[in-house]
Amino acid sequence: MAITVRWDNEEKTIVRWNFSGRWTAEDLYGAHARTLALAKSVDHTVYGLGAVHSPSPLPFSTINEQLMARWPANMHHFVFVGAGGLVESMFSLLSRTSPHVPRMIFVNTCAEAYEIITQLHLKEIYVSL
Repeated sequence: MAITVRWDNEEKTIVRWNFSGRWTAEDLYGAHARTLALAKSVDHTVYGLGAVHSPSPLPFSTINEQLMARWPANMHHFVFVGAGGLVESMFSLLSRTSPHVPRMIFVNTCAEAYEIITQLHLKEIYVSL
């Protein structure tokens, strides 16, 4: 599988996708399904972090209702590192066309991604007090 999915930290607050090699629509749907399972296993907010190391070979027409309709209820943001071009366009379109898709944020480095996730997490903690 060209997209690996795992917890990024011991607290299980970040689900990380690592894109490598040529990935397919089936890889994307598998990553999505694994993300659903991981996020459902905890009762707190989960953030997504996607590290894109290779461009998408997918045309927009391969995106289907599977990715548009079902995302974890406890995932409100997904930060992509190094997406650019078609990948950024594809996921931006998803997040704008479905109320069930988390807000997608695009950055250039992992340091930026972690900073954004930290700020979102701190904001959530502060608001819930």
